[in-house]
Amino acid sequence: MNKLSTIISTIPIAIIATIITIIVTHIREYLKDTKIKRRYAAILYYDMNDSIDMIKSDIEGVLKNRFTFIDKYKLYDYLVSVRDIISEDSFKNIKIYYKNIFLLESCWEKYWDCKDQKEIKSLEKEYYEAKNLLKSLYENDKQGFINTINILKDIAKIK
Repeated sequence: MNKLSTIISTIPIAIIATIITIIVTHIREYLKDTKIKRRYAAILYYDMNDSIDMIKSDIEGVLKNRFTFIDKYKLYDYLVSVRDIISEDSFKNIKIYYKNIFLLESCWEKYWDCKDQKEIKSLEKEYYEAKNLLKSLYENDKQGFINTINILKDIAKIK
């Protein structure tokens, strides 16, 4: 009888311990996930801020090689990370913006790898067209981009 009462008294303790463990695990995972989202939002915030400044500056005859320091293969990791905490418009802005940034950088790489003078002129023209397209995308939805950058700033808790 004594053994049975001991077993019966340990069951609620085991259940409570299991519930506490589950709660602590979920809280820890939530905090870890939030920290990763904040880090990725900060990366996107600083990178977009800097690259938009470079796009807005007009220096003819200078072909910049880097408008972003984000690896194009990691961009989608960043986007997926912040997907559920940014608006659909902000998500589209970031996606379209970086698609065009990578196109611009691809033009630059082709330009410097090229040896043919005619093709160099064509690639230079393609580079400036891509840059102007990117600049017009920004200027046509300037407020949307500013909102996106501010949302990323808020997520990252940047002051």
